[in-house]
Amino acid sequence: MRPFFRLLPLQAFLIILLLLSSKVLIGQSIGLDQRINDAFMPIAIWWENLIFTAIQIGQFSIPLVLILLLLGATWFTIYFKFPNFRYFTTAIKVVSGKYDDLEKESLSTKSDLNQNGDIPDTIRDESIHGEVNHFQALATAVSGTVGLGNIAMVAVAISIG
Repeated sequence: MRPFFRLLPLQAFLIILLLLSSKVLIGQSIGLDQRINDAFMPIAIWWENLIFTAIQIGQFSIPLVLILLLLGATWFTIYFKFPNFRYFTTAIKVVSGKYDDLEKESLSTKSDLNQNGDIPDTIRDESIHGEVNHFQALATAVSGTVGLGNIAMVAVAISIG
């Protein structure tokens, strides 16, 4: 009986030929992702050319995407009656913690009710440790936005050269 790892020269040749032919066949076939990419590439190129078309306004050349963003922001500002100006002081009050006491008072009025075996006051007291206040939430959101913008702009700068 011969060991299984000893191959005859013909068997070894056939195995090598099979491995090489499968590599060649796999290398020549186009995958599904490449076929989808090839199908949508003309649409993507058309859309890119449309969005980044420069419109001449006076002596400035402004991309269409910038004009669309400004028009959208203006439309929603007018439609919602200027909330970015009307609620600015409310936003500052919320971030500074002016309304934190109102949340505590609203829970303490229901202290005689029992929810799942707990009194709502004790639920609030148990959850105070580890909760995020308004300023921490704002700081986290701003840092995430700025950080993501920095990462994206580094990628754009590298791609531009």
